[in-house]
Amino acid sequence: MKTFLWLSLAFGLLPVTAFSLVHLIATVMMRRAIPAELAEEEGSITLVTRSFTAFGESSPPTIVSNQAWPAILVLIGTLCCVVGLLYLIPRQPLRVSHDGYARFEPLIAKLLRSSRDYPSLIISAREGHEALLISRGDSGFELSFSADGQHENLAAVKALFASRGVQPLEETTTHDDQFDIDTTYVSFPLPATAPEIATLCTEVFRDACGVKEDEPMEFALQD
Repeated sequence: MKTFLWLSLAFGLLPVTAFSLVHLIATVMMRRAIPAELAEEEGSITLVTRSFTAFGESSPPTIVSNQAWPAILVLIGTLCCVVGLLYLIPRQPLRVSHDGYARFEPLIAKLLRSSRDYPSLIISAREGHEALLISRGDSGFELSFSADGQHENLAAVKALFASRGVQPLEETTTHDDQFDIDTTYVSFPLPATAPEIATLCTEVFRDACGVKEDEPMEFALQD
């Protein structure tokens, strides 16, 4: 969808933008060519010109104006469209086909440097069936892991943190009546440095969930 919007913008506004730039350049050149005293006396000048080719045939009459505001308005409108798309289109997740573990530390370091009140990073694998959320809470950064009632990896994640002497901050269970599934959400406090958090996330995916290095991963960073 994002690609379609950018292509539509490029094919729709590129000719208009190019014409406006040519018009603006021609206006500037025309203003320089007109004597200053004539421009001041007339105020607004419109010329009708006729050009001739090398074969002696003339082209249709062309109206040339020294007013640049139409072109400037079009260029400002184009800029507003581009800025609007940059802000309105949500940031797309980063998808990697292999070696996703190498992306952990750089993205986590960027998350820790974020100036937002509540930045977050979602790391997922196996089409979202294995995922964790790193976010900044009131007491610091936390890692949240969710699993349905039949998901055996939840116990492995809890055992991993228990081996480090870390107890859950919160553990809740919700029930989905439509699919008749119980989902458990558990969160843990995280250390303060990017290498430590990256190592811990790697252990959650690799050791507790069994995600291999050559499996595709997806990263959604809100910083």
